[in-house]
Amino acid sequence: MVFCLVGFSSDNDFVQSLRKKWDLYRSTFKPSQINIYFNQPSYFPGDTVLFASRYTLIQSGLPVQGRELMHFELLSEKDSSVLREQAIIANGFGRHQMVLPKTITPGNYTFYGYTNWMRNQGDQSFFKNTFVVEGEKQMRDVKKIKYYLHSGNLINEVINEIVVKASAITKVNIVDQNGQVVASATTNELGFSHLKFKPVQGFQYFILIGADKKIPIQEPIIDSFAFEQTFSGSHRQIVIHISPRWHPAGTHT
Repeated sequence: MVFCLVGFSSDNDFVQSLRKKWDLYRSTFKPSQINIYFNQPSYFPGDTVLFASRYTLIQSGLPVQGRELMHFELLSEKDSSVLREQAIIANGFGRHQMVLPKTITPGNYTFYGYTNWMRNQGDQSFFKNTFVVEGEKQMRDVKKIKYYLHSGNLINEVINEIVVKASAITKVNIVDQNGQVVASATTNELGFSHLKFKPVQGFQYFILIGADKKIPIQEPIIDSFAFEQTFSGSHRQIVIHISPRWHPAGTHT
């Protein structure tokens, strides 16, 4: 009986010790995430890429305080590293730029953003987004077709507004990676069309005009909010849709 009590006490002490170490670990290394915002949806060889980064705590959405070294990397479709950059981010925010090589091959790349701590935990916590480098034929098409996101980025799981500018009156579809149409509109006499849709995280979306003009839209991000305009007579209302993963779900007017 005495040995049983001593054994139980020892086990209890061991559990308490583990709990304290776990609590210390969680208070020291709080889960965080990076979101990156590019100044345009695609680029050409030799372009200067301007982008901003936001480094936040996952649970609260608050900026991570202090200075942190960020790693940015561009990988080809064959997962070979094409470009690497490092930058300091202060108190959760940073503005950066990188120059694409003039010899870079047009195509779809993957842009990664991560900290040293994230690298130790594996790439599942990295920021990851499709990065498009245009070619000669694509350059001619892109000059004719442009799009503008009201919120600056495509936001996951909320209504997003997008304006597409084409060169003539035509039907514009937004399709997902499986070819499913998620929004459709016809441009006006000036070539503008206004569309709304709710993107899903992990899906890629495209602007489709005709059968051969297919322009990729940036991948949705988790941590942000989107604006929606509604009109009633002469009154205009601005609705802010907040991504559920960034803040308690809901809309504010």
